[in-house]
Amino acid sequence: DTPGVSFLLHGARGMVTINSTTGLVALSKHCPTKVMGQAFWDMDGLTHQGPLDEFWANPTPPTPENAAAFQKYVFEKTQVNGGLYSKNGLRILMPNLRQVIEDESWYTRGVSSRGSVK
Repeated sequence: DTPGVSFLLHGARGMVTINSTTGLVALSKHCPTKVMGQAFWDMDGLTHQGPLDEFWANPTPPTPENAAAFQKYVFEKTQVNGGLYSKNGLRILMPNLRQVIEDESWYTRGVSSRGSVK
């Protein structure tokens, strides 16, 4: 995650975001999160679904089971581990990206023989 974000989230009562990757970091840190815009990860059990005033009155973190299941799904289905903004991130990214490029099944996951999404 972005340097400083983890530091800011440490001890935070909660996080309000519009639609940000930082919100995903907050969820991974089990920080209560309220989405004010639209985010694919704004769902019951992960984020607060009520009004903002209610969120600040009773900020509830995501359940550990839901956060772990969501993170596992996102990492397995949509992400390549690594990063573009540091040498360490690139060291992690390059072999993983090469594996994805060379693995033809990655391109066809979730796609029918006619090319439509299953």
